[in-house]
Amino acid sequence: MSSQDNVDDIHGFFQFAQLSDSDSDSDGLFNKPRDRTICFDISKLNYHPKIDTDRWYDHYQLKPITTWLSEHFGVDEITYTAQRQYSQHQYLEAIDLCKQVTLAFEEKHRGNLRLASIREILEIGGRAAMRVNGDVGFFYDRFVLCGGTNPGYSRFMAESLRAMQRFEEALEHLIGYLMQRKQDAKIWELIGQTLSDIGQSANARDSVVWQQMSLGAYYKAHYIVDSCRTWAQTDAVIKQKKIQCEDLFKGALDAIRLLASNNGLRNSELMDATMVGSKENFWQQCRDEAVVDRRQLDNMVRECPKRLRKSVEWILENLDKDQGAGASDEGDEEDVKNVDEL
Repeated sequence: MSSQDNVDDIHGFFQFAQLSDSDSDSDGLFNKPRDRTICFDISKLNYHPKIDTDRWYDHYQLKPITTWLSEHFGVDEITYTAQRQYSQHQYLEAIDLCKQVTLAFEEKHRGNLRLASIREILEIGGRAAMRVNGDVGFFYDRFVLCGGTNPGYSRFMAESLRAMQRFEEALEHLIGYLMQRKQDAKIWELIGQTLSDIGQSANARDSVVWQQMSLGAYYKAHYIVDSCRTWAQTDAVIKQKKIQCEDLFKGALDAIRLLASNNGLRNSELMDATMVGSKENFWQQCRDEAVVDRRQLDNMVRECPKRLRKSVEWILENLDKDQGAGASDEGDEEDVKNVDEL
């Protein structure tokens, strides 16, 4: 093959490389791109966002929900409307809108909500119902049909079940969440609330054990928040941390008051937070109060349903791991010492 044939058969990258930068048809493949600056007078723009002009988020009051759903951006507008209502504490309106959308989707898809993208709408409606003691079950039953394995799914399921006073199932979902995100202080706080709820429905003897475990969960949540060294030093994050710490403090105080009402409080000064010299001292005393007597625990667990028993064992095991309270044998100084040195 001649050299001329080789030149004629050149294709692809090397063929483009032969173009001269001075060629009028060249875009300068290997050159610095030309600067293209567009100048305009911003004062001449006459743009008004749609949300500011037609208030489309109020359309559910003006036209049938099925008509709104059939529009191109219908589902997105409805979802945003529900979010807006929830954020403005219009919980009843959010519940009504979410129910209408859910029923319309059920009719359209014959109950197969896995095919419908309304998981977010179900969650907004469910959370609004929790705020006003509404029909959480309506949204929970349909949210289950959507399925899911992510932590957010487990958290919403747990909070819904707790709102419906199905505490055993709520604990299972909270534990399922922690198996994916072990160091989530908010979930340990929810475990503390759920254990306290169970304790309030138990007899006085068992209630002491439940409240001690609840206090241990609150301490665990506090320990996670307090030991974290990666908090961003911005105003919003600092404010959020402060709110979270205050919520944990209030929850722990509630557990302490319930302990005292059943004569299970070892340190009576904990009843009044103003008597505590510092928050650090308060939490250390909470940790001491949260050590559960092993014999009392065994007697309580023996009477628990099997599924609740497994949850209690998992919680106690993980309270022991990272500075949490645990179980000890009453009168066995060696065991008590080991728990205190965790």
